[in-house]
Amino acid sequence: LSVVLTAAVGALAVGPAGAVRPSSSAARPATAPGFPTSIAALGDSITQGFDALGPPGGINSEPQYSWATGTLGSRVDSQYLRLLAVNPKINHHAFNDSVVGAQVSGIGKQVAEAIRQKAQYVVIMIGANDACAKTISKMTPVATFTKTFTTDLASLMKGLPKGAHVSVYSIPNLFQLWSLFHNNSSAKFAWSFLNCQSMLSPTGSASDRTKVLNREKA
Repeated sequence: LSVVLTAAVGALAVGPAGAVRPSSSAARPATAPGFPTSIAALGDSITQGFDALGPPGGINSEPQYSWATGTLGSRVDSQYLRLLAVNPKINHHAFNDSVVGAQVSGIGKQVAEAIRQKAQYVVIMIGANDACAKTISKMTPVATFTKTFTTDLASLMKGLPKGAHVSVYSIPNLFQLWSLFHNNSSAKFAWSFLNCQSMLSPTGSASDRTKVLNREKA
């Protein structure tokens, strides 16, 4: 079982990392691992495609627009659709186990689902809600995040089928979100309804935002 660590949501972490030649002078081409026939996505509202349609569509989960398992090819270039293009056997075997509002403390239940589904490829993006808290003091401690995620990742790797791949993605940069839209009136109105006051509060200081960014990095 291999773990592929990447930092960009757009990366498709499947396929061989490289060919290894045998020591014999009559080298034979290495056999590339086959593409997975199933994918499971773990995470929070980002992976659910929450509010992808904006106000006109209502504020709902829109998994058909998910970066991981989205099915609307005209609107999203999801990992599932890219895998489907090279391996038709994955058709109808995309599982979106993510939960809106999930923190790392809830990833264990999602891990259990992916194991039950016998997913051959699992993508994980979790942690935004651990930093995006009501207050800075309510952010998940680094030690807690580390212990929980390490334990659940080990359980996932142990429980998945032989040859499965796991791809772990970085926590979205909340400071970048604030930087881009803190002068946008529509964004500020929407942020007033979110729990992410640790970063997005209109009364937050530069020091507060730095603390959140540093927590994400840690």
